[in-house]
Amino acid sequence: MLNKFRIRTKIGAGFATGVVISAAIGLFIYKSATQAIEAAHWETHTYKVLTDLENLMYRLKDAEVGQRNYLITGNEQYLEPLNSINQELNQNLTNLRQLTKDNLQQQQFLNQLEPLVKGRLQTLEKVAQVRRTQGFAAATNPVSLKQGIDQAEAIRRLAQEMRNKEQKLLEQRTEQSNAATQQMLYSISIGIPLYAVLLGLIGFFLTRNIANPLRNISAAAERIAADDLLSSSARGRSQ
Repeated sequence: MLNKFRIRTKIGAGFATGVVISAAIGLFIYKSATQAIEAAHWETHTYKVLTDLENLMYRLKDAEVGQRNYLITGNEQYLEPLNSINQELNQNLTNLRQLTKDNLQQQQFLNQLEPLVKGRLQTLEKVAQVRRTQGFAAATNPVSLKQGIDQAEAIRRLAQEMRNKEQKLLEQRTEQSNAATQQMLYSISIGIPLYAVLLGLIGFFLTRNIANPLRNISAAAERIAADDLLSSSARGRSQ
């Protein structure tokens, strides 16, 4: 009975050890994978901020070029980008506001950028209206031109500040993403072979401490049976 209890204990201990090791390696791999996914998410998030910022500047530049061509030619078709830009720019600003809600400094930049962008559009529309009603000379007076140049310069300066901040974040997050991905690959490439080795050691332990004693017990039982058979045969002959 004692030997039977010991065998059960050894089997249970071996099984429990295997489960614990498997859970520990699995948890480590899961944690590494989660960190890699999280780092990749923030890297993608930064790319989205940069993309929306570039789209905003591109659309604003497109409106400026169209207005300038209109001032020169008087062709209303050049004003199409300016006439349709309000909704697009508002969407860009909304996206940037949402994407940078966790970044106080970028939110402060947006607080300055948004009224400048709206003011720039109003100036473009106002100058285009002057060109339409009063002619080229009135629309291109130095005061109007300087106001537009100052607005455009302020917008570009703020946009560059935001871009620089996001580029620094992108560098950091790219490094974090690469490190997390590398850690995940290491955890898989090391964890799985390590688990196989540990299972082999557990199997060796079970074989050495359970299978061998069982073979000894079986051999002893066979010897006892053989002795009983010989004793029975001897008693039969003596009778």
